[in-house]
Amino acid sequence: VKSLCPDCTTKMLNVTLPDVAAGKIPSIVTSALRSNPDADYVVFDYGPFAGGITSALSGAGVKDVKVLGQAADSAAIADLKNGKQTAWTGFDPGYQPYAMFDAMFRDLEGQPIDQEEAALQNPR
Repeated sequence: VKSLCPDCTTKMLNVTLPDVAAGKIPSIVTSALRSNPDADYVVFDYGPFAGGITSALSGAGVKDVKVLGQAADSAAIADLKNGKQTAWTGFDPGYQPYAMFDAMFRDLEGQPIDQEEAALQNPR
């Protein structure tokens, strides 16, 4: 983020497994946004973690925050289609394990690993 937007800041929220199991992610995110009203985006690394975020933000009166992430689930896609969320990437469960095993076996054999080809790093 810093290389593309030097004035931007990010904040990672630590969420525990008990928080996830109790469905607390929407309230944790909403609380963080209330304490940082200048925030423009909420980014999820896994679609199901965003479950309930749209209604939580609306119920808390948090507006003008764009919700996006990777590995969209059906709820995220539905919110994307109806304009309640901004952007989501797909997820290919068949390719990701292949890329991880390929990188692991290349490493074990002392072969180079092309980070971009293996989808292990974002291209610059």
